[in-house]
Amino acid sequence: MMSASLSLDFKDIERKYIPLVAFGVTDESFSLISFHKKNLSLPFILSLFFSAHAAWWVGNIIGYLVGEVLPKSLQSSMSIGFYAMFAGLLFSQVKENRKVLTLSLISMAIYIFIYGLKIMGSGWDIILGIIISSAIGSFIFGNRGEER
Repeated sequence: MMSASLSLDFKDIERKYIPLVAFGVTDESFSLISFHKKNLSLPFILSLFFSAHAAWWVGNIIGYLVGEVLPKSLQSSMSIGFYAMFAGLLFSQVKENRKVLTLSLISMAIYIFIYGLKIMGSGWDIILGIIISSAIGSFIFGNRGEER
């Protein structure tokens, strides 16, 4: 989706480079490109993608090496950091928009209900919860002719 969105801004890039450019799009590079749409050039885009991917690989290697020397108790407690990051992102949105709070509460209730039924395997319950919550959110908050 991000590559499709940016494709309109890549008019000056030769078609043979488009697959490489599309492969390089990450959340971070998408955000940076969105702020620099006037100065897009192939060298800028490729250097941005290379640096983002290099940082990812270096960070993973360092994380693995550091993680291996940490005590097991600290290693297991680090896994909550991922959830805390998403909670932080959600809470910042909830403070600004009541619709996000409403949809978050609906999503939570749906997930708890599906999880409690124990009809789906691990992980599938959250996927089904996301699909149902998204459909409900689209129905409740969908565009009804007015501007969002």
